[in-house]
Amino acid sequence: MRWSRRGASRRRSIIRSPQSACRASSPCCTTCSAPGRAARCRRRRWGRAGAARRRIDGMTSVRPHARAPHIGGLPASVVACIARASGESSLPDPTPHRNEPMTSSLPNAASATPSMTSGLAGIVDAAGVAAAMARDAIVWDVRDGASFAQGHIPGAVHVPGGERLLRLPTPEEGGELAWVANSLGEAGLDLDREIIAYGTRGSPFAYAGAFALRYFGARRVATFHDGIEGWREAGEAIETTGSRRQPVTVELRLDPALVISTREVLARLGAPDMVLLDVRTPGEFAGTDVRAARGGRIPGAINIPFEANWRDPETAVKLARGLVADSTGMRLKPLDELRDLYASLDPAKEIVVYCQSGVRATETASVLAELGFGRVRLYKRSWVEYALQPEAPVATGEA
Repeated sequence: MRWSRRGASRRRSIIRSPQSACRASSPCCTTCSAPGRAARCRRRRWGRAGAARRRIDGMTSVRPHARAPHIGGLPASVVACIARASGESSLPDPTPHRNEPMTSSLPNAASATPSMTSGLAGIVDAAGVAAAMARDAIVWDVRDGASFAQGHIPGAVHVPGGERLLRLPTPEEGGELAWVANSLGEAGLDLDREIIAYGTRGSPFAYAGAFALRYFGARRVATFHDGIEGWREAGEAIETTGSRRQPVTVELRLDPALVISTREVLARLGAPDMVLLDVRTPGEFAGTDVRAARGGRIPGAINIPFEANWRDPETAVKLARGLVADSTGMRLKPLDELRDLYASLDPAKEIVVYCQSGVRATETASVLAELGFGRVRLYKRSWVEYALQPEAPVATGEA
């Protein structure tokens, strides 16, 4: 390692259904699981005024062609994007109280710190989504506009330019926060209501969308991991006409405790009560795949790529190579396998999850919360910002 200062018969699933309590970057592109989203490997800068062009977890999102070729049910551009990133390559209880923490029925969940668990938990299946819709929950489709128009869950809403929400503006960014409140309100995304976020199967953007809503003050939010593919496979109806909810007034109540800043990460490097979990590819982790100002990782971090949460972590690569016909392998692993995957993590410590710019990390952060880890925080700015700090130490090579 080189350091540099510069330069069961049926396995239980983590996914909630009504029967299980019904609760809930860089020069090169990284994981993009939004159908129809064309991704180009080029840098884009986010302007202070909030330009529509921005970088999300290392990829540049642009308006796609409505008839882009598909592979295994996913747009070819999406499959290629995920493959490059791979290196090879029950809903919340319907209570009306905004700040009531979401609790998990999973073992060990009782030990979770409410303030953290309430900000991250909630993964559902198609049955869970249907049950939520029966309770008049809001469904948010985080995909691009073209994919939304081609077919979505009935009644789902789409937020034009919604990827800007994923940036998680800080309390000091008044202009951006005003835009967020206005956009959510115009779309009818009432933060006091139950909300389900979805995209394509395994899409970290769906998790990032749900995380953003919690950061802005929502508390009854869940992610539909299997996305539009899972909805179709369940035999549910698909809608192609636009849906529009009644606009609402949104009051943002930021929860900074869900995230950690670069300054705090640097101040706590080596702290015995903090674990740094890098969910990028092994190449990014080692510094051989450079997608930011510098390659490598934060010293002391451990690497568990976010795709390891899937039943087959190589699904995206296999799709790109035509080795599999669909995205079935992107389903979440059974609960016991996920527990084994993260068995080395100490639940008593604070787990700081990061990636390139915070999108992929939200998927793993949500899974950890479902497993009962109570002190999970997202390093939203992640490696992109860390690598820009001249005083920040960097580790490269194998751990």
